[in-house]
Formats: sequence, structure tokens, C-alpha cells
Amino acid sequence: MFKIKKRMAAILSAAVMTTQIAVAPPDLTMKTPSDISVSAYAADTLTISDMPSDFASAADWIWTNRIEREGSTTRRNTIFDMIVAGKGTINYVVKWQSYRTVTYEQRQNFETMLSDCINGWNDWLAGYENWPYDHIDVKIVGWAVIDESSLLDLHDDEVVYTDTKYYDAQYDTSNGRDVIPDKEPFAPSEISRFDHFAEKNYQYPGGLDKRFDMYMWATQGFPDIGGCGGDWGQRLSDTAYLNMIDGSGIHVLEHEIGHGFGMTDFYGGEGESDGFPPGGFPGGENSLMMAGSAAKITNFDGWMLRYMWTKIKNEDGRFDLANAQPPVTTTTTTTTTTTVTTTPAIKPERIEFTDTIVNIDEYSITFKENGTF
Repeated sequence: MFKIKKRMAAILSAAVMTTQIAVAPPDLTMKTPSDISVSAYAADTLTISDMPSDFASAADWIWTNRIEREGSTTRRNTIFDMIVAGKGTINYVVKWQSYRTVTYEQRQNFETMLSDCINGWNDWLAGYENWPYDHIDVKIVGWAVIDESSLLDLHDDEVVYTDTKYYDAQYDTSNGRDVIPDKEPFAPSEISRFDHFAEKNYQYPGGLDKRFDMYMWATQGFPDIGGCGGDWGQRLSDTAYLNMIDGSGIHVLEHEIGHGFGMTDFYGGEGESDGFPPGGFPGGENSLMMAGSAAKITNFDGWMLRYMWTKIKNEDGRFDLANAQPPVTTTTTTTTTTTVTTTPAIKPERIEFTDTIVNIDEYSITFKENGTF
């Protein structure tokens, strides 16, 4: 059980009594390229006309009733936008809000893990409707830490930021074992895409390859089976990230990355305003974005991602596909700063759990158990 603040108890009691609709157990069978009928492994260039008709009708419903209504792709800072603006690259800073130590090998493995997840989605875009990248170059370009000594065997080419601000964890759910630190580390605003994406002519100090697009945010004391994500990055517990290095539970991170593309959750029931398409998800695999119903990016998820690209790729002035080649990468040097500030942290609006989902909106919380929605 997760420890919840007393002020939320009444809301929790009401939320647990909400009606739940049972769904079929997820098909967790891993697919190989030969198992996928029409996917990123197709030899020829695909278009929206290749989308199966039952997939198309479900995607239409999701686009109209969820994505378009909620505006989840409106802001031009989706991962689609990041990749094109970064000319086929995604840069991360790790926000290590933890006192746990991390070895050099583990830090290298985090970069591989992030690359696998980003490219798990990109594999569905490769060869589809003018998407210019077969593979995305994903890099960790810095570590923002609350304790520099947590980085073991620090190498000269690793960039470290030690600036922190006050973090108020009173509305966070704890894992019941660790105290969530009251410090939040951060990287300089001037190299953050999130802070400058709307400034069309903004120049990053040191060049494009020195910017970072998102945070990989690891929090000590955060629930081990939950997370949240958006165009700012993905937040999980420190132990969850460490456990994913061997590939275990990586679909949780892929789910949160899906939000960065603008994909929505499916908390509600069939046809509901926060729910899933009438008739369910075609293809027999459900959706990774319906927490607890799939443990991989399904065929429908891949086609939904393609559908979204079709919808936004021709928006006036949004994507500069004529200049989409990767930039020249330069070497980096170690940077360490030590300023401490006391600005309250901005909290994510939603925390999701693969076994138990907690949806926070102005401190109202709903619970839904794994396999029931």
C-alpha cells in the first residue's frame, strides 16, 4: 500500500468505489519482426493508406475524442518536434534526485536503455511518410545531482550539474521505505529545449549538440511501479531505473515516452471522454498506453504513432524536413556548479502506476487496479 496524505483520504475513499469495467488479460507475448504483419520492418515505404481499416477507425476516434480535444500534440515540443529539430538526435540530462550511488557502467547502460526505448517507437516511423530517420542518436549529455559523490568513478568527459532548488514532496506518494529528498537538481535553463522551444531563432550556447531535450528524472522514495511523463521527460523511481538496465520492465518507460509524443492514457471506459475507442483496441494486443493491458509497443500503438505523424507533419512552419540531417558532434568538458536556490518545484499533474494507477488532478486521486478499467 502507498502512503497517502490524510488530506486526500476522503477523495481516495470515493475514488476506490468508482465503477470498474473488466478487460481481457493482456497478451504479453513478445513479437519478433517476422511476427509483425505491417510494421517498421516493412521493406517498402508505408503511407496512411496501408493502415488496416479497423485500426484507422479506432485511431480516428482517439484523434478526435482524445488527442485533438485534449490538445496533446498542439504544443510544438513533442518528441516528434524534438527529433526533427535535433536533426535525428535526442539529448537527455539525468536528474538524479537520489543519494544512491551509480557506477560508470550503470551510467553508460542508462544511455543504452533510453536509446532502446526511443528507437522502439522510432522503428514504427522509419520508412513511413517522409519521416527522415531510420535510427535516433540518443545521448545523455549531463547529470544533475543532489550529491556529486553519488557518481562513482566520474570520468573527465562527464558533465555534472550540482545546482538544486527546494523540493516539496508533501503531495508525492512515497514507496514507504525511503524519504523523498527535499532537493531537486537541475541543469542550466539556457541549454534546455523545454525552456526555449518556442523561440524559433534561439541559439544554444556551444551549439545544438550541447542542448538537452528532456530529463530522465530518478527520484529516491518514489513508488517503484509508477511513473509520469511528458515533453519535459520521464520520471520514475531511482530503483526502477536501475532495475531496467537489464531490460526488465522497460515497457513502463516506453509508456511514459509515449506521452512525450502526445499519446494519451486510457483511464476511462469504452467510449468515455477519458477512455478507449468503442469496440476496444483492434489487433488483439490492447495498447501500451492503457496501463496494465500490454507489456510492449503493440501493432496498434505503432500505427497510432504513424497516424499522429500524418496528422501533424504538414502543419505550417512546424517541421523543417529540408534540413533534417544530423549535426556534427563535438567533444564535451566536465562542468560543475554549486548554487543552491529555494524555488518551489513544479509538480507533474499525473502519476501512473502499472499495477495501481494514481491519477492526480488538483489533488483528486482515482485508483484502478491492474487489468480493470
